[in-house]
Amino acid sequence: MTTKAKKLDPEISRRKFVTAAMAGATGIGLVSFATILGGLRPVPFITDAQKPVEIGDVLVYAEGPKAGQPVGPDDLEKDGPYITVYPKGNDVVRSEGQGATINAIMILKYALSDITAPAKPEATADGIIAFSKLCPHLGCSVLAKGPDGNLPCPCHGSKFDGKSGKVLVAPAPRGLPQLPIKLENNQFVVSGKWLETVYGTVEA
Repeated sequence: MTTKAKKLDPEISRRKFVTAAMAGATGIGLVSFATILGGLRPVPFITDAQKPVEIGDVLVYAEGPKAGQPVGPDDLEKDGPYITVYPKGNDVVRSEGQGATINAIMILKYALSDITAPAKPEATADGIIAFSKLCPHLGCSVLAKGPDGNLPCPCHGSKFDGKSGKVLVAPAPRGLPQLPIKLENNQFVVSGKWLETVYGTVEA
């Protein structure tokens, strides 16, 4: 006796296929969602010492016997070397973690009339200007002024004008970012956001 193969209803086959496909997609979606949830991590707590500079911070000595103390206008020599400072806010010096590098600032003293573009004289404290200490090329710390009054980077040979922050010698793609400051109670206070992006940060 010959047994005839039962003929499958095409509509039923289609339904089974669609049902199976939807079940598979749902399963993949649930696995993906679980993976995303598993990959989420709490945002690390950032202390005041790790935060980037903020408006209202006071500039304090970064090193030496006066470390942590505010810098005053009489501490700077006109046309002299820069002083390295950190911002201090909420009674905490912002010098830990990433803040130890992106918050490294140099302040220099010039006659207000000597400040030239791209620096903004109105963002200085009567000629006392604050620049990021980080070279915009790869973030090396800029050295003390040379005999020509310019600020050299020791890593790749970039050089910057001390009175404007302008890049004079490549490979730095742009000048040193300026930080607006003002004199208040005989100390320097941050009065605005960085005028240009500091190396290592997303935005100014």
